[in-house]
Amino acid sequence: MINLREYQKKKEQDEKKKQRFDREKYTTGRLTERIIQHRLRIFLRTAMILLVIAAAAVATFLSIKNRTYDSYEVINSVERKETLDAVCMEYNGNILTYSRDGASCTNTKGVVLWNQTFEMQSPIMDMEGDKVAFGDYNGSVIYVMDASGPIGQIDTMMPIRNFSVSESGVVAAILDEGNVTWIYLFDSNGDTIAYFKTTMQKSGYPVGVSVSPNGMMVQVAYVYVESGFMRSSVAFYNFGPVGQNEIDNFVGGYDYTDTVVPFVRYLDNSTAFAVGDSRLMLYEGSQIPTSSWENLLSEEIQGVYYSENYIALVYYDVTGEATYRLDIYGRDGKIVDTVKFNIEYTDILFQKDKVIIFDEMECLIHNVGGTDVFSAQFEKGVLAVVPTSAFNRYVLVTADSIDTIELK
Repeated sequence: MINLREYQKKKEQDEKKKQRFDREKYTTGRLTERIIQHRLRIFLRTAMILLVIAAAAVATFLSIKNRTYDSYEVINSVERKETLDAVCMEYNGNILTYSRDGASCTNTKGVVLWNQTFEMQSPIMDMEGDKVAFGDYNGSVIYVMDASGPIGQIDTMMPIRNFSVSESGVVAAILDEGNVTWIYLFDSNGDTIAYFKTTMQKSGYPVGVSVSPNGMMVQVAYVYVESGFMRSSVAFYNFGPVGQNEIDNFVGGYDYTDTVVPFVRYLDNSTAFAVGDSRLMLYEGSQIPTSSWENLLSEEIQGVYYSENYIALVYYDVTGEATYRLDIYGRDGKIVDTVKFNIEYTDILFQKDKVIIFDEMECLIHNVGGTDVFSAQFEKGVLAVVPTSAFNRYVLVTADSIDTIELK
């Protein structure tokens, strides 16, 4: 038998519990919602602040990058002594000077870091990374240095025609022995790594050579005459495991008709390029390089310059707007910028996304894909321009001084 009074009492208690639970649930829900809204407001506020900071940073960067200068101030100067008939150039933020009597490296404060004496009639120099090598055309000794000083001497035993040094210190040399021309691969201590011979009948005469940064790949440009026409070929040799089972380590090459290809170069371990009198070619592949792209050229090339990201060719400007035109190619084969200038350039060098064109009395600094950053006359004759880590500071090397300048 159901006790109605107790049942009603229990029902009222259950109802109160349910109402209390609903109130607690509602309160908890509201609290959670408020916490979420609070955190969302903080997140949005922080995101907006970061966005404003990022936008300001980008605007500042672009303002600095695109800022133009037309003068400079010498903020520091040290004396230097000029070596007669010496070549002076930028070398990893330092100053490299060489002549027939030797080579030296000096920092931008005028302190001599190393000195190498030699006697040469026609010095050949090649530089890659912090490695630099010197040899005498028709001589038989190659000197190899890095930023700290001499690291090795190579006795080739045969007359030198050309050579290339890699970032690892490996040297690939073209050596002449009459009817036979040899390609030798040496380490920086002078020990022979590998070699093979070439003949005019078999492959043509080697005129250009380049070795990859790791010293494993060698690129050689050959020229030969066939049926009265000058032809060229670009060959690749692999001195790693992939090339061990191939004849002379040859892993591939390309032939070009009615053109001369005198210049070849590795940009990194898997990218190389070649320049002929009628075309520009890029090859990719760390083991067996293949042709990536090829651009036909209709004008006479006056100079070839490059960095890890760009290949630049100098032509006479046929439009009459300027004396010279510099076409800058990206690694995809497309022209990313064209710079017209009147400077009788001594050198052209890249500083990341800037290109620096200068002669003894004038300089032009240009943002690749952008505008001219600096264009002005020098106050005295300049032999070399050395970029610094500061965006508006450079070092000018003259006959009697090393001047640190700030663009204005």
